[in-house]
Amino acid sequence: MLWIDALCINQNDVLERNAQVRIMGDIFRSASMVVNWLGAGSQNSRITLAFRVMNLVWSSSSIDNADQLDSVPSIEGVDEDEIWQSVVELCSLPYWNRVWVAQEILLSSNNYLLHGSTSLPWHMFANFISLIDVRFPCPSQYNRLIHNSTAKSYALSKPYTSVPRELTWRVGSALKHDYEF
Repeated sequence: MLWIDALCINQNDVLERNAQVRIMGDIFRSASMVVNWLGAGSQNSRITLAFRVMNLVWSSSSIDNADQLDSVPSIEGVDEDEIWQSVVELCSLPYWNRVWVAQEILLSSNNYLLHGSTSLPWHMFANFISLIDVRFPCPSQYNRLIHNSTAKSYALSKPYTSVPRELTWRVGSALKHDYEF
């Protein structure tokens, strides 16, 4: 079964919307895979670069710090500043401010981030984010932007079994207010 919230929920019908909100947790919990669509994108975008870097870090235990990233053939010639800009851009996408993101990410067991036609398994994203400042010192001009991002808070929340209070707050807020913060 394929369930797409933007197509399956009539946003203009409050009764239907509220009924769907009540079952969304079950939908995400029981899904064999959840695709988190970050928006349209191109193969040459910064987001694609961020995905490539995160994939490389996950698959190569020999990459111990950001200085070693520019020696990897598939991102050779890309300077460290451009890599950090791509991570900031990924963590700053409007997607992360949607109310349902908390449920999509925290309740499902198998997530993929999708930007245009480029995808990245959630665990690769979360792994990279968790290694910032441990293996990859983040330059000061990007540090606050990444560390204060909602994307980072989700990346660090996923391993825990309890659903954070923020999920309850966001869903409750959605029922009363707009769908973005």
